[in-house]
Amino acid sequence: LFHLITGYGIARTLKRTHYLPFKKGVRDHVIKYLQQFSLIFPRLEQTYVLAEDGINQTQVSFAGSCCAYDNPLRLSNNTDTYLLLNFIYGQNPRYFEDYLPDIREILQFSVEMRRNGSEVVNVLKRTHSNLMCIHIRRTDFIKRKISTDLSETVNAANNIAKQMNISQFMIFGDDQQFMRNMSFAIVRDGKWADNIMMDSSFFFNNSDLDESFGHLLLDSDAEDNDGEIDDSQADALVLCPKNDFDSDSSSMSTISSDDASEGWTSDAEADNIEDWIELFGSPRAR
Repeated sequence: LFHLITGYGIARTLKRTHYLPFKKGVRDHVIKYLQQFSLIFPRLEQTYVLAEDGINQTQVSFAGSCCAYDNPLRLSNNTDTYLLLNFIYGQNPRYFEDYLPDIREILQFSVEMRRNGSEVVNVLKRTHSNLMCIHIRRTDFIKRKISTDLSETVNAANNIAKQMNISQFMIFGDDQQFMRNMSFAIVRDGKWADNIMMDSSFFFNNSDLDESFGHLLLDSDAEDNDGEIDDSQADALVLCPKNDFDSDSSSMSTISSDDASEGWTSDAEADNIEDWIELFGSPRAR
């Protein structure tokens, strides 16, 4: 998505059409993603064309690193019909920041996406309108030494939360243990211990919490045969104020604030502790 918007911005600056080059072995993969994008952002496909195989294109070196900015106007005198910019990622907002109002229009969600999203958001707003979403990325970024830094992210989350009077957090990402450690660190460093609880023994169909959270944070694919959530398939961690829940609910296991600094490894460790409850949701929350 970032590539497409960067290409749109560069093409517009040069008064050209953004085209996607034909490359054998990659074409089908690219088209698959474009089809998915068109379902979500139907206006986006109006901003590019797919080039045919065998066109005469001129390759130009451009922006030597992922986040460097290379002014496209230096290519404005190039009269070749097809310019193929050879650069990596192009992840710099300067390529498109002059066109943000139009980009917001281009990236309007489809009617179906807005309808589906509204159902989720409306449920969330009932008790959790004061919520900060935190997204982390590890996996491939670890090797490149640009993965999410725990300390920096925790500090940023707590600083923003204090400034904006936010008391609830939702963490999404690709590393469950890292996310769990982050949740403990946010609460410990932000001194949220009296207001936060977590739930990891969450019953999808038979819980006092189901009315407000069941179809929002959990997915049937994440249930085991008994209707209980399988934590191994979860990838969203939600921290919520304690008073949003019924502390006597049989679906809750608890953990003390003292244990937050060390992490929590099993429900059994939490059976008789009063302060914490861990709530995991499915990556395909609905």
